[in-house]
Amino acid sequence: MIRKITISILSILFLAFLAFPFPAHAAGHIICIDPGHGGSDPGAIYQGLQEKNVALDVATRLQILLQGVGYSVVMTRTSDSTLDNSQRATICNNAHAEALLSIHLNTSMNHSVDSD
Repeated sequence: MIRKITISILSILFLAFLAFPFPAHAAGHIICIDPGHGGSDPGAIYQGLQEKNVALDVATRLQILLQGVGYSVVMTRTSDSTLDNSQRATICNNAHAEALLSIHLNTSMNHSVDSD
């Protein structure tokens, strides 16, 4: 199941990467990435997998991709820390970010699509 989640997340990340309008010169453009939840707030939980951990992993991968094409990236969190929405907004605003990408995932009680 973890493999399916990882493949789905990477597929979505790849499609988002392709759809994001990259300027000809990304240098000087600042993107703020906000991995949802964290610290005492695990977010959605499925079979022990916590949203806060997956969101941070996806955000870190996205950071690498964006930096690879020349963007400056600011992360609201880089570890398992608790931030409220005001703190997240302050980090992005203080960085003068042009875009905020908030990473969240969900779970479902309908597991009929599982083939494992």
